Parts: sequence; C-alpha cells; structure tokens
Amino acid sequence: MNFSILIVLLLAATLSAKLTKEQQRCEDMANLPREYNTKKSKSNRLEYDEQLEAAAKKEKHSCAVSRAEEIKKDEMYSTFTFSEFINHPLATKVACITVYCDNYKSEQKIYIVEKGPSEAIDSCPSGRTVDVKTGLCVASVANLRASNNSRASNVIGIFLILIIYFI
Repeated sequence: MNFSILIVLLLAATLSAKLTKEQQRCEDMANLPREYNTKKSKSNRLEYDEQLEAAAKKEKHSCAVSRAEEIKKDEMYSTFTFSEFINHPLATKVACITVYCDNYKSEQKIYIVEKGPSEAIDSCPSGRTVDVKTGLCVASVANLRASNNSRASNVIGIFLILIIYFI
C-alpha cells in the first residue's frame, strides 16, 4: 500500500515538471514572430511560465483587439496580435489564459508576456546565446542545465523524502 502511494506521488511530481500541450503550443506560437524578426534585431526566446499565468489570472483584462494592453504596470501585458510579440525583445516569459471578452461575447485565449525593456538589441544579453535553428537568444547551456537540474532536483527531492518517510 505504502509503495503504491509512493509511485503515484512520484509520477505526479514528474508529470508536473513538463508543460501541457496547450502551454507548449502557446510558447511556440508566441515565438514565431520573434523568430521571423531576428533578421532585424535579436530577441530572447519566450518560455512558458506558470507563475506568470497564475499572476495574470488574478488581473482584469479588457480584451484589447488590435494592440497590447498593459495589465500590470511595468510587469506584464496581454495581446491577441502576434505583431506585439516583437516588442520587449528582452522579455523571456510568456503564458496563455482564457478570459471572457464582452466584445466577442465568448471566451478567448490571450497571450501574456512579461514586460521588459522595449528597445531593440543587436546582440544577445549576457548569459544567453543565439539558437542556430531559430535565431532567438536562449539561455546558455550552463543556465539551461541549471534550470533543468532545478526541476530534476525538485523531483529527486520529493522522491527521497517519500522514501525516507516510508522506510
């Protein structure tokens, strides 16, 4: 019995470390215009952030159709339009939420992007390198490993705690 609970908890921890298909699609779609724009200037690759998603769900949204809407001053903006993703090239986080829009009389998916400096950049910021495939600035291999190691450490930590608890 204890062993089966351990396995269920371990599987739950492992599954929570990955993006859902919808989150991955949101991330991919948000990066398309940034990839296209890399010929003009560099941009960071936007990575899905569940904390940004949670924070955005707490804010009020007006479903601005043709522009970006600042939903929390100097922190995040929402948009329907892909052209807005080339703004704030230093931003690194994106999320998607579904909100009810009076102007559409239905629920709509909107993209939330953390707000960063909006000036164009000619080269990648410190600690980031150009991804050959996309042309976007991505976390360096060392930073990426640290991020992945952090997730793996969380899963391993939960696993070890559960083993100690059940022994």
